[in-house]
Amino acid sequence: MYRKIRELRMVANLTETQVSNLLNISSYKYRRCEAGEINFASETIILLSLVFQVSLDFLLRDKYSVEDVLNNSNIKSLSLKKPQDIIDEFEKNICTECPYGCIKTSYRVIKRVIQNKQEFFSKNLKKIRCDKLLEIEDISDDLGISKELYQNIETAQCLPDVTLIIKLANYFTISIDSLFKS
Repeated sequence: MYRKIRELRMVANLTETQVSNLLNISSYKYRRCEAGEINFASETIILLSLVFQVSLDFLLRDKYSVEDVLNNSNIKSLSLKKPQDIIDEFEKNICTECPYGCIKTSYRVIKRVIQNKQEFFSKNLKKIRCDKLLEIEDISDDLGISKELYQNIETAQCLPDVTLIIKLANYFTISIDSLFKS
């Protein structure tokens, strides 16, 4: 995943600082995440998928290689854009203008985007569980997590980490993106 994100950033001709500013994280933290030294938060992965206009499955699944990154039609079009156009496109949806005329990523807007994704995730997870007539205890046992954690995820009290998102998608044999769709 980390190598793919680095490749995406490089294809888009964006610097680590530009991407970290869009994500509202420090350049140092972004650099460490991109190097694989620490994990990206789930919220950050969601925002990266929006910045680079790729699916969460594309970012998180191992079945997509760096070559897939470079051959993806969205990525090819991304490489034809100027870095500022990519930033402007993202900011159009996620950012606001401050009273002094400078554009800043709006924490409120980002929080709302993440909250919506989290609510979709929770509703979809519950629907899938109910459709398959599965019990929370069975799923939590199978995944090696506490019943309370699963309940908190299903009631939108928390968004699971990236590893658990992948495990849940695999467990239910569905795409990661379908878990986040409205």
